[in-house]
Amino acid sequence: MKHKRFLNWVRRQPPGKGYTYMSATNCPYARYLKSRGVWPIVGGFGWSGLFLGLIPCCGRFGMDVGEALAATPRTYGALAERLGRFD
Repeated sequence: MKHKRFLNWVRRQPPGKGYTYMSATNCPYARYLKSRGVWPIVGGFGWSGLFLGLIPCCGRFGMDVGEALAATPRTYGALAERLGRFD
């Protein structure tokens, strides 16, 4: 899986904690990028950051991550399970 670091980060979050998929402050991938020093803008159809430009989540990181983020239930435990299927 090309998103192994993201999956490992998700697994370290509280499994029962919920998230909002298209929130600038609560999207798991935005929070992950921030933890790595990239400050994305999240909303609409994509993320942007200093080196990222405007990137739809499914275009840059693969449908697997986009689908996993959008699917329900939206908790970190469920997200880790979904991402783990692509591992």
